[in-house]
Amino acid sequence: WWADPSSLKHRINTEGYSELCSQLFSPSFKGVDSFYVRVNLNMEPHGDPPSLGVTCDDIVHVRDARHNPVLRKILQKL
Repeated sequence: WWADPSSLKHRINTEGYSELCSQLFSPSFKGVDSFYVRVNLNMEPHGDPPSLGVTCDDIVHVRDARHNPVLRKILQKL
């Protein structure tokens, strides 16, 4: 299991962060249900419970993050 903070990779992207903030605080922003994540550690696909095996620097596409239909209806009303 990962336990060494010094092994994390970090890249500052001030321009991207600024753009993200402006989108998040825009009155027309309704949220997203899909996004990409760059993995910062290795995870084996074994264990209890089983997990997705990923390697550091993999890019994972998370789809339908708001799959809960009740939550989706609430968020659509906002």
